[in-house]
Amino acid sequence: MFSNPETPQEEKEFLALAVVLFLLALGAVYYQYRQPYVSSMPPPEVAQYSSSAPSKISNFEECERAGYHVLSTNDLPRRRCIVPQQTFFEEIVPAPVDTSTWKVYRDEKYGFEIRYPKEWQIVHEDPEMMLELISSSTVEASEEGYYLTPVDFGLQVLDVSSLDKFEEILDEKYGGGAGREIMINGNKARARTVTGAGGNLYVYIAHNNKVYNIIFGDVDLFEWLSDIDWQILSSLKFLD
Repeated sequence: MFSNPETPQEEKEFLALAVVLFLLALGAVYYQYRQPYVSSMPPPEVAQYSSSAPSKISNFEECERAGYHVLSTNDLPRRRCIVPQQTFFEEIVPAPVDTSTWKVYRDEKYGFEIRYPKEWQIVHEDPEMMLELISSSTVEASEEGYYLTPVDFGLQVLDVSSLDKFEEILDEKYGGGAGREIMINGNKARARTVTGAGGNLYVYIAHNNKVYNIIFGDVDLFEWLSDIDWQILSSLKFLD
């Protein structure tokens, strides 16, 4: 039992002690109430995230099914699934594009054929390119006095035997790292942003001991390719 305080100072000390004891008792009650609920919960994100990405996950669909975080933002039209130390991108399925009026560019010397919109124009800016195209919007902008990327699409054929060899050349010239592996019409290819070349996207395919390097001007990420870009890329055919 507490005795009644006889002085103002003793009264203040008594009130302070009472407040402390009340808070301790309240905390004990909360802990007893909370503990069964906390103990029944799994450790936060232990089941979802580990120190490294599970080996069984190799693509976006598997990542999403496993319950990992899927991110979708306005600036990246393709969704991403994120696991520790790795990100998987949703497969790109271009929207249908009417190509019935498109033109065909055929190069017998280098053995390829590709289709492009009739409004686009062939230009000759770089002697190392076998084909260079500018889009209708770039043509209109240049006619109005606006300067955009000089070329929207370029294709060069290099005497390089493999994709790995070509990436060594890119590393030496621009730095960076390995490209992302993708498939173009059943052909293994890689995509890589080359910032040292003005922020262009390189998509390169090895065929018959040569590398066909397709360049999209002012495209910083593979996920930013438009449906028309994808349709052009998908129309690439080898003549042999």
